[in-house]
Amino acid sequence: MTFSLATPLRRSPRYRVTLASLALLCVAVLALAQAAAEDSAGDSQGTVVIGVRQDGDPPVALGASKREWFREGLSDSAYQAEAAAAAELLGRDKLSYDEKAVLSDAIRRERERAGRAFGACLDWHHYDATTRLGATRGIAIAAAAPLATGKPLANVLLAEPVPQVRKAALELVRERRDSTVSAEVLRYWRAAYDDNLGFDEAKRGAAVGAMRDIGDRKAYQALYYLTTLEVYAGSATDPTISEVNIRGNRINLPIQLPSMELRSFHGTVIVPALASLKAVTKRDFGRDLAKWREWINQQPDFSK
Repeated sequence: MTFSLATPLRRSPRYRVTLASLALLCVAVLALAQAAAEDSAGDSQGTVVIGVRQDGDPPVALGASKREWFREGLSDSAYQAEAAAAAELLGRDKLSYDEKAVLSDAIRRERERAGRAFGACLDWHHYDATTRLGATRGIAIAAAAPLATGKPLANVLLAEPVPQVRKAALELVRERRDSTVSAEVLRYWRAAYDDNLGFDEAKRGAAVGAMRDIGDRKAYQALYYLTTLEVYAGSATDPTISEVNIRGNRINLPIQLPSMELRSFHGTVIVPALASLKAVTKRDFGRDLAKWREWINQQPDFSK
């Protein structure tokens, strides 16, 4: 005896329920299989991304490979190359929170050495603007002693061609209250003048601009001191020239001369320190040294 179950089962509600259950079960199995495959792929790459940090930083990649920066025992050339690579990354400002933390810890292991290396990266003749910008950030992270970075930072303020890099260096100098930079700029100002009272206007202008932007009282005081030593036009009287001694192999006789008097001097006297002091401070108290002194004493002193 034979019979077919097809027709009765299709009409049965129990049959329809069973098909629906099987469909849901298949969907669940496929979902679990896909999730397992994704987990397996994540494990093979060594990276699992979790949530967003509470401080707003991007998601942290746990288990990701990290570069070992500034290993111990690096030669000077290798360390400099490492600093240049780090400065470029810092200049791009695209490091994750953890990557920057790892790099910062490595920089601080040898603060002075890192400061000198990043200072060398500020040379616009050998490094691009991105690297130079990152070098200012590297110096800030290293927090090296001012003597390690004063001269390169001063050079940036004096001749850096990219405004963004110069601005970053200036902000760093002002934040650190780095009087070493002021001293370097003042040396550059002095070098603009030669022994014949001539001067290089380009150098003088660059130094004046840097001192004005820095705003350190020490620079004002130095210019004020040099101003007090300036020679001004005037008159003098002193009849002291009355006798001249002539000495030689056979002659040793005094020659009597009439008394001579210096009454006055007429001419143009260059006063570079006073002119620069006016330009740096954007003030003009003329030759009233008391007013200059009073104003300068009210300005911020980076050495304190």
